Amino acid sequence: MRTYYINSGIKLFLILIPIVFLINFSILNIILKFGFTADDWLLLFDYKTIGLNNGLFLDKFFTIIAEKGIYTAYQVLYIGFLESIFKGNYTYYQITNIILKILATLSIYPLVLVIFKRKLLAFLTTILYAISYSSTGALQFVVKGSDYLAIFFMNICLINYYYSFKFKKKVLLFTSAFLLF
Repeated sequence: MRTYYINSGIKLFLILIPIVFLINFSILNIILKFGFTADDWLLLFDYKTIGLNNGLFLDKFFTIIAEKGIYTAYQVLYIGFLESIFKGNYTYYQITNIILKILATLSIYPLVLVIFKRKLLAFLTTILYAISYSSTGALQFVVKGSDYLAIFFMNICLINYYYSFKFKKKVLLFTSAFLLF
């Protein structure tokens, strides 16, 4: 009976993957019309002007934290990282954000399944998150893509945390703490 439950959960997850891909990539043409927002330009400007460009990432990292604060620093570093890879190609910035959103969305399914043990609830929760404005509206800003990466790791850590108490294994708890911080 347990094997059937696991196999049907995996089958439902495999059905969910193309649905989530389709939902998220269907909005790509809409968000590409927005272009960079004023916030995106300001944070990109901050990345290019704050700190030395001597090739030392940690030097730039700590300078950005000192000048912009910890809350804004991760956004400055995220858009700077995208800039260093894609050299101003806005389409690739948004595709990266959509891929991170897909990862965050798909990580909701195992979290809800592990906690509530209801496949239909996990399936519908994941679909609801994929189409909700609160998760899609952030795509208007390029710098908010880093939030999806945080959601993905947070969900994985919550699953680890749940299993660490269920099976009383400290290794899972330490792994969860390491991934979260």
